Amino acid sequence: HFNLPSIMFSRTLLRYATVRSGIAVAASATGAHWYFTNDRPAYTLLAAPGKPAIPPQFWEKADALFDNNSITDLVDYLTSVTPESAKDKAALYWRRARAYKNLAQAATDKKTKEQLTMEALNWAKEAVALDPDNFAANKWVAIAMGQAGDFMGVKKKVEQAGAIRDYFLRASELNPKCPTTIHLIGIWFYSLADLPWYQRKVVDVFLAKLPPATYQEALKYFMKAEETEPGFYSTNRLYIAKANLAMGNKEEAKKWLQMVPDMPVCNLDDKQAKAEAEEMLKKLK
Repeated sequence: HFNLPSIMFSRTLLRYATVRSGIAVAASATGAHWYFTNDRPAYTLLAAPGKPAIPPQFWEKADALFDNNSITDLVDYLTSVTPESAKDKAALYWRRARAYKNLAQAATDKKTKEQLTMEALNWAKEAVALDPDNFAANKWVAIAMGQAGDFMGVKKKVEQAGAIRDYFLRASELNPKCPTTIHLIGIWFYSLADLPWYQRKVVDVFLAKLPPATYQEALKYFMKAEETEPGFYSTNRLYIAKANLAMGNKEEAKKWLQMVPDMPVCNLDDKQAKAEAEEMLKKLK
């Protein structure tokens, strides 16, 4: 059995990416406790001449519904407007992609999960096509492609790995202050670097034009994410430790692992990162 879930950013690795990268989001019932750079462009003067732009209040309410995990209400709300400009359409479509991705994650029926996942991917692709320079559209098409990989064969998953990387890199170029995007680029490199040799051989066959993926490259992005927003996510510090350990830097790995259990546990990812860090520390003693 050959499986490449980590390359394709499976739903397990991407759960935390569903938190909105918006203006300061304080700890709340949703468990959001990070402070990110604005995920959305300004929405003034976006409509074509004579066409009213969708007001900022609409996007604010949409994002509030997402933050409160009111995804079904959000999907209904997003159908209540008909945007005129390409930029407004893109802003609407990547939000639909984000909502459908969450619905897919919550679905228990495999067929329903696949349908919702593909719906998310289609909306994300539409968003990027309409506004190629939209940071969030690039970010969410990469995320949607990753989740769609769960329903693809190995060859297709491997073939689109490069596109996922490129969309994340473009998103980071458009908004270099978003730590989640930088972290996901690190995950991409780490996942490839961490492949067993026989899986790596398959990747090399299909992705011969990709640059070599190393732990050093992954660590560079993990550290960059940490520098962008120190302590923004316990999983990032966990992967800083993992990359260092893979490179033979045992003491540096221990230093970062020791930070993880002391971080606030606000969601399932924090809980899992804490448990894994504690287990790794036991083995390193």
